[in-house]
Amino acid sequence: MVLESVYTPKELAELLKVSEQVIADELKSGRLVGFKVGRQWRISEISVREYIKANTCKPIAEELDTD
Repeated sequence: MVLESVYTPKELAELLKVSEQVIADELKSGRLVGFKVGRQWRISEISVREYIKANTCKPIAEELDTD
């Protein structure tokens, strides 16, 4: 088993340029998947990529394209 990159909530908040509270809220709601090591959250790179993909909006031009 190869381990991918794992982020703390603080590291991920810095990477995404949001507050740690935003990360905590997303973890608690289940919109961002993480796991706990003891009492501390960790988030895998795969979870981060899935979260970004799920929360990325299509450009307006694509939404209006009705060929």
